[in-house]
Amino acid sequence: MVADDLQVGAALNALLIAQLAIANNMDLFKSNMIVELHVYPPEWVKQYLARDYFSIDPVVRLGQRGFLPVEWSASNWDSGRTHGFFKEAMAFGIGQQGVTLPVRGPHGERSLFTITSNQPDSYWRRFRMDSMRDLQFLAHHLHDRAMVLSGLRKTADFPQLSRRELQCLEMTASGLLAKQICARLSISVSAVQLYLASARRKLTVATTSEAVAKATALELISAW
Repeated sequence: MVADDLQVGAALNALLIAQLAIANNMDLFKSNMIVELHVYPPEWVKQYLARDYFSIDPVVRLGQRGFLPVEWSASNWDSGRTHGFFKEAMAFGIGQQGVTLPVRGPHGERSLFTITSNQPDSYWRRFRMDSMRDLQFLAHHLHDRAMVLSGLRKTADFPQLSRRELQCLEMTASGLLAKQICARLSISVSAVQLYLASARRKLTVATTSEAVAKATALELISAW
């Protein structure tokens, strides 16, 4: 598990936690191949590991299977042991609101990047909508830096994108639509869509927004 502390403006007084859990599969979570950096209370981390909460944590389980962000409020946490797990987590200061972004690396490694908050629903919804692109960028950046710094990946392992794929991503990052990109590059709309799809595949992400975020994190493109 990798976690970090974020300050997102003075209006957000609750503790925000960015959790990056790196693993190829559930067994790896339980092995020694875990990169760990967290701001959770030590007592909560000790309890989480001692009680094997990896096996019941619904955020971990959903993140292992999916590609898209997991909004905690849209999920059912009311069943049996899971409900008790979240009550314990909140007792240690973990926020009631949360969103988890699954990240997949080029060699199958996976991460979960989670932001939590105790702010009201209205504030959380606005924060989530306004910050999703930045959160995706941060999730991929932390994942890739953690993999390199831990020695689990070499910089040479980064995906190699073609010139056209990079151009399409960079123009998308600057806010251009496919029709505008095709006009600038003198190619068809379908070609732009093909290059973006190829970039998503090479970057092992589900959406073009994630591709832009990951390519930016890897310094393959300059988004700003």
